[in-house]
Amino acid sequence: MQNDNTIVRVKSTPPTVEDARTLARLVGPIIPLGARTKTPLFKRWQERATTDPDTIRALWEQYPGANPAHVIPRGRLVVDVDPRHNGLVGWRNLLARHGVLPPTWTAHSGRQDDGSHRYFTVPPDVTIPYATDIEQGVQVLGEGHYVVLPPSIHPDTGQPYTWDADDSPCNFLLEAAAPGWLIELVLTTSKRHTTRTTARRGTAANPVRSVASNKVPSPSPPTLSTLFDGAEHSSPSPSPGASVVAMACNPDHLPAMLDVCGLPPDLRVGETVQCPMHDDAHPSAVLLGPDETHHS
Repeated sequence: MQNDNTIVRVKSTPPTVEDARTLARLVGPIIPLGARTKTPLFKRWQERATTDPDTIRALWEQYPGANPAHVIPRGRLVVDVDPRHNGLVGWRNLLARHGVLPPTWTAHSGRQDDGSHRYFTVPPDVTIPYATDIEQGVQVLGEGHYVVLPPSIHPDTGQPYTWDADDSPCNFLLEAAAPGWLIELVLTTSKRHTTRTTARRGTAANPVRSVASNKVPSPSPPTLSTLFDGAEHSSPSPSPGASVVAMACNPDHLPAMLDVCGLPPDLRVGETVQCPMHDDAHPSAVLLGPDETHHS
């Protein structure tokens, strides 16, 4: 729990079925992630997100200790501030340019690095894209994306995600409305990114490399190994390459892998895009499978 820039370490206990049912009642549709992971436990998780108490009880009896995650519905966005990508600086820059945002539901990451998720409502006729980078280390998540919920246990630290002491669903029933500048920034940035992505897509035989990505480069690349279970590594810090291979061998992990790589979730097999981890003419990325030829 974070308050006045002070992190209080709390006892880490696995989320219970009652935790999950309470979250569904207060926040909205949820799914189970693997215990101490950020990975959905089944396919078509967007369709299976639920608020039904009986369904939730059955899921948590089947997957005891599962981390709960919220699947964002239409009419809501979540601002994800990630300090690993210099998000604290990016967040301060946004506030300096546009002004302080109203208090709203705020969850703090179990990574214990001041990372946060802030929830806002948007008008029902506005479509917030799946994921949009609006500043360095600051991403806006929209309809169909999932976010890890308190009291999930972080896979790296073993510490729980926590609601802010003052700004939580327990303190007020609805999150704040997103200010107009935030919605406009998301839609404008997403439109620009979609146009540039479409322009730079090609084929595996003739990739287009000349247009830069709008993905903000990070000082150090994220470790992807936290997005899957069961991978055994010979070193405490496996290389991202090893993690990608382990993920790619299970098609269930494809949505998470595309998400963490900054690639669109509707990327088709054989489609080529500019590598999102660099802002120059870096060799492009091609999704090779799964299909009849490439099974992983």
